[in-house]
Amino acid sequence: GMGITPYCALHHVTLPRWIADGGGWTSAETVERFAAYARRVVAAIGSDCAAWIPLLDPMYAIMRGYGVGDWPPERTGLGIARGRAVTHVIAAHFAAWRAIKEADSAHRVGVSIRATRSEPVDPDSAWDLRAAWRWDAFAAWLLPDAVLGVRPRIGLHAEGAPAADFIGLAWGGRHRVRFGALRPASLCAVATPLADLREAGTGLDAAIADAATYGAPIVATGIDLTAPDDATRCVLLLDRLREVRHAMRTGADVRAVFVRSLLDGFAWRDGYEARSGLFHVARDTLARTPNDSAYPVSYTHLRAHETV
Repeated sequence: GMGITPYCALHHVTLPRWIADGGGWTSAETVERFAAYARRVVAAIGSDCAAWIPLLDPMYAIMRGYGVGDWPPERTGLGIARGRAVTHVIAAHFAAWRAIKEADSAHRVGVSIRATRSEPVDPDSAWDLRAAWRWDAFAAWLLPDAVLGVRPRIGLHAEGAPAADFIGLAWGGRHRVRFGALRPASLCAVATPLADLREAGTGLDAAIADAATYGAPIVATGIDLTAPDDATRCVLLLDRLREVRHAMRTGADVRAVFVRSLLDGFAWRDGYEARSGLFHVARDTLARTPNDSAYPVSYTHLRAHETV
């Protein structure tokens, strides 16, 4: 009745303790448990939600959790655990897809990617160039290649129906990447975001254009608005909306845009210090007050021909 179309993500980063203690994504049992969880959630709220993302940013979470080691379960090593986790996350997407479609074939199911734009620390180093390419490719291409049966970068189109109706694209910004021989679990890539927030955020339009080559509609699921103050947050928001509009003008089928996030919350690495909410949350009283950045979102209805 309010003109709001909800999209439900079933999982983002962390697992229940009892699943994690049983091996998490390195265990094949997690795949069936995730499918059972998907069936139960769809049965409970499927009448109120018709668009689903089984796993939000899963490959990036695997890279941070099983490669870099600064997200749960905080593992590194030679990459064996990371490889098992990748296999089971892909299987979990297919299992959740089947569960959701069996509940209602009209439900739409998306595959989630996290796009970044990385440049080598040393542009003359083949090692840094390759590390930057791997860092971008792992979180953005691995899952949709498997789920959609398409590898547009080399013109490969597999037979069979795709297991996604749209692509959920989270924007991870720009990084500088160097080769790290002692970091095999993170693909021998050491990434650092650009220091300037406006510069680090540019490139969403190019990321959308890349995702559009898969031939599926796009939902921008994560425009990160983490900033030291709300004035900067407003600038970042308008920058990203202009880039989305530019992508639409050049032919990208963008169906929806989500910003991150509605409320200030807790971040795994930064605790409560990193603020990204459109609404300010007072820590002592939990009172919620709209920031200035909330208002552009409330009245923006993005069309390709409009000026942001």
